Amino acid sequence: MRSDTSIQQALAQHRYETARRLAAQALQDGESFALRVDLHEAYCRLGDYARARATLKAASPSQPDEAFAQAVLLAEDFYQLANYGHYRTSAEARAGLSFDE
Repeated sequence: MRSDTSIQQALAQHRYETARRLAAQALQDGESFALRVDLHEAYCRLGDYARARATLKAASPSQPDEAFAQAVLLAEDFYQLANYGHYRTSAEARAGLSFDE
């Protein structure tokens, strides 16, 4: 099983696809809430919020703090999706055009 350290290192170095692959492989070797959180982070950084949410929802928190962390991460995802700024950080957005334009 890959170490959590290599996944954390890939995330810190902005190598999100590498982190995603490492975490997915590690999950095949054994289930862990921490691995699910790392995979969620990689999916979010890649912009795949649907898979990020599915990854967290598939987690089985065994501790109360894990359940709380799961709820907070899901809430952060929904906030990010509701915030139009995440969708387009382009020249149009900098020019002041709205999301609908």
